[in-house]
Amino acid sequence: MTLDIKTIKMAKGANYAALTTLFDNGSPQTHVMWVDTDGEHILINTEIHRVKYKNIQKDPRVNVMTVSYTHLTLPTKA
Repeated sequence: MTLDIKTIKMAKGANYAALTTLFDNGSPQTHVMWVDTDGEHILINTEIHRVKYKNIQKDPRVNVMTVSYTHLTLPTKA
C-alpha cells in the first residue's frame, strides 16, 4: 500500500499514533506511541521482548491510527 501525502505528513510530524496488535485469542492490544515514516512505510520503534513485537510476529495484521497534535482539543476548567 502506498502512503498518501497526508499520512506521510502526520507520521513525520509531532503527532501520536495508536498501534493495535492482536493477542493469541484475537483480542486487541493498543499502544499510543510516536511513529515515523521513510515515505513508503510507517515506522514503529519497539524492542523484541515487548508484547506488541511478539503479537506482530505471530499475526502481522495491525492497525495504526494517527492523531493530529495541532488539532487536539483538551477539556479545560472554567
